[in-house]
Amino acid sequence: MSTILHPKYRPDIDGLRAVAVLSVVLFHAFPDIIPGGFIGVDIFFVISGYLITSIILQNIQNDSFSFSNFYARRIRRIFPALILVLIACHIAGWFLLMPSEYQQLGKHIAGGATFTSNFLLWLESGYFDSSAESKPLLHLWSLGIEEQFYILWPALLIFASNIRIKLIRLIVLILLGSFLINVWLTNINPTAAFFLPISRFWELLVGATLAYWVTARKTSETYTPSSHLSPKISNALSMLGALLVALGLGFINRNSLFPGWWALLPTIGAVLLIGGGSRSWLNQHILAHPFPVWIGLMSYSLYLWHWPVFTFYRLYSFQEISNATYLALIAISICLAWLTTILVEPQFRHTQKRWKLFALMLGLIGIGFIGWNCFDREGMPFRAVAQQKFNFHIENAYGKTKCLNQIGQNSHIVCNQNIAKNDSQKMVFLWGDSHAAHLNAGLLARLSKDKFALLDHSLPACPPILNFLPRQERSDASTSNLECENNNVKALEAIKLYKPNTVLLAADWLQYDGINQFNLITPEIIFATIRNLKEAGIQNIVLIGNFPVFYVEQPRLAVALFKPNVNNRTLQRLNTQSLEINKTLSKIAAQEGVYFLSPPDILCNQQGCLLSSSEETLLPIGLDISHLSKAGSVYFINQARNKGLLKLD
Repeated sequence: MSTILHPKYRPDIDGLRAVAVLSVVLFHAFPDIIPGGFIGVDIFFVISGYLITSIILQNIQNDSFSFSNFYARRIRRIFPALILVLIACHIAGWFLLMPSEYQQLGKHIAGGATFTSNFLLWLESGYFDSSAESKPLLHLWSLGIEEQFYILWPALLIFASNIRIKLIRLIVLILLGSFLINVWLTNINPTAAFFLPISRFWELLVGATLAYWVTARKTSETYTPSSHLSPKISNALSMLGALLVALGLGFINRNSLFPGWWALLPTIGAVLLIGGGSRSWLNQHILAHPFPVWIGLMSYSLYLWHWPVFTFYRLYSFQEISNATYLALIAISICLAWLTTILVEPQFRHTQKRWKLFALMLGLIGIGFIGWNCFDREGMPFRAVAQQKFNFHIENAYGKTKCLNQIGQNSHIVCNQNIAKNDSQKMVFLWGDSHAAHLNAGLLARLSKDKFALLDHSLPACPPILNFLPRQERSDASTSNLECENNNVKALEAIKLYKPNTVLLAADWLQYDGINQFNLITPEIIFATIRNLKEAGIQNIVLIGNFPVFYVEQPRLAVALFKPNVNNRTLQRLNTQSLEINKTLSKIAAQEGVYFLSPPDILCNQQGCLLSSSEETLLPIGLDISHLSKAGSVYFINQARNKGLLKLD
């Protein structure tokens, strides 16, 4: 059996790992203090690309590369801690999570076990989405990208070497292609650019480029870049690299178009720090200090543990978490990582016993199947915690119409509900994204009494704005730019055809504020849409503002905080931006002379926002972090009508 050769150990690289992992952990705890801490993942990518490519190239030179040995080493390095964390999350979820949360966790466990988390999260929402902090395995997206790189890269290098392609040309060509895709995709679809390997591989290839340069110039005695550099150059490279990383930590934030051009700061910074070599002053005296090396040696386990620890605590803490509490959670994460590093990983890291290798493979397959089973069985609602705490039935606010699933199947109107069209029939036209669709159930229940017909033209992630072109597609709804544009064109055609008495415009406006998923919806394009409606003969237009958005699913808040006839409201874990945006919408409505309906005026007061549609019995008003349940939808529409806030003719 051939032996895989490895580059000489460099403690300063473990110190750099410490910088990377602590940046991520501190960002997740104190995002205002270290706004760019998430770039620690990009530093990890560079380190991985450098080390993995160094191993492959050195063994190609010595004609000793073995795919089986290479992947066996990867399995022994990655699987033990990952299996442990996945099992721990599944057990914690069994006792703590409501069915919908546990179902999602099961899906993410399956994604983590198959190293496809980045694709699953891309299809759900963004890394900085308000629901992200309720996903215990959100952080596994980066592990997915690294493993996808490990699968493709060795085979590609071996193939190129066999057909005598100059490896540096291959590395640079793929690097440039991936980087250009990253820049292009970041501008049109930042979530895809963040999660897809095609726009991330260039970061690992930055490290691979350095690995090629080092390998091509190594001597038989040494394997470090500093052997070929003067002390002054070595120190300059390290200092410049540290400066670039520091600039990234301070100036990049969750609102930056990332990765894009911004990702050059941490990646170039990391490669300069590695390229400066172990003999540079900063690397030798700072990065190679025993403390950062200690953190670096358990950086993988610390990265795996910290986010689940944070997330499970946050799910059961409904007040703002103090700095002291976060420091305690970091300490717990470090303890778990240290125990994993000294007790679990050594059992597998250097063993040559085949049964342990197969046990790891079967273990990951097993926990992946368990996760998929949990997802397939809808979060196992028979669990004791589900029965004792979450035994209420939450109906979907979209009702029985399935309007959202019929988009694009009809030539004009999607759902013509309640009463067939005739010249004397009063009609209400509902237009918007899922925050319009969740009004469906309430409108159907109320309008039948008021003898109105409902025409529902809602589409997920598509606001009721003509000529609206999102900066990116909402991956959690799989609605494309073209589908959204076509839907809104058809909506205007349907309005002209049916001449409804009232048009309701509703959306999760917060998602289109230019900071989150989409381009900014300016007052001008809302004005233009309203004027188009007026030109179509619509006199009664109601602009519905943003609904309250929480950082934790509303049913969970309701279970924890609701007390019959005592406590039916909360301001805890509420995203206040979702309320502030209504001030702008109110001004737009006033300027255009249309009605404005503010959901917080119905659902919230100084004591907080409603948790239940009943004061005596828990009937959660919310379905998730922002959408209404069926009970909530009925309550909202009835209150709006009874208070004269929703005018339909």
